[in-house]
Formats: sequence, C-alpha cells, structure tokens
Amino acid sequence: KDEVRGQRVEFEVKIMPDGKLRAMRMSLLLPDDPRGAELGEVQSDLDEHLVQEMTKFIIENGTGTGLHFDMFNNKFRRVDRASLQRHFDIVVDPDSGIERIELPLGHPSCMDAEAGDTDMPSGE
Repeated sequence: KDEVRGQRVEFEVKIMPDGKLRAMRMSLLLPDDPRGAELGEVQSDLDEHLVQEMTKFIIENGTGTGLHFDMFNNKFRRVDRASLQRHFDIVVDPDSGIERIELPLGHPSCMDAEAGDTDMPSGE
C-alpha cells in the first residue's frame, strides 16, 4: 500500500460477490505515461486499421455487440486498457464480476446487429 501511495497507477476493478470493489492487476505508471492524463489531452495511439480489426473480432466472436474481455485480451495482448477505452466500452457484470468489451452505443455495427435481430423465432 505504501509503495503506491501518492503515485499514479492503473488497475482493473473487480466487483466481489459481496459487492465490495477490489483492485486487480495494478501497475505503476511512469511520470511521462499518458494514461494518467486528462482524457481531453490524450490522443488515441491505436491505428485505425487495428481498431477496425478489433471491431471485426468483437462482432465475429462475441454475442451481439460485445465479447468476454479475456477472450479479446488473448487476441490483442499488447494493447493497453486506456487506449481501448477510447474506442470501446469495457463493462463489468455486477453479479458475476465478468468483464466484457463492447462496441460503443451508436456504433454503426451496433445498428447492424440490432437490425439482424429480426430473424429471431417468434415463439409460436
């Protein structure tokens, strides 16, 4: 605890079954690391082609417009979380604590996925 007090860190939050929050995978950020800067000051460091590849991976391997974060992370290991959050939503299921990476609301592929839901069985 004392080693990181007053330092900039990056970590993931996990919601425990009892509802308490726990920091996971904590790492100390260097002074020149942009991940701790204000969102307005940071430029995206992901290449547009890579973002398109990630979007395609989420659509092809996920359910609807999202995917289990660990599955995504196994494919794109060298991309930091802060960069991902500029292009995608990372959400935690409050019941299970499982993280998902999702296309942001209003993304064109979200509209396509919603339009594709019309072929669901009608429950006759």
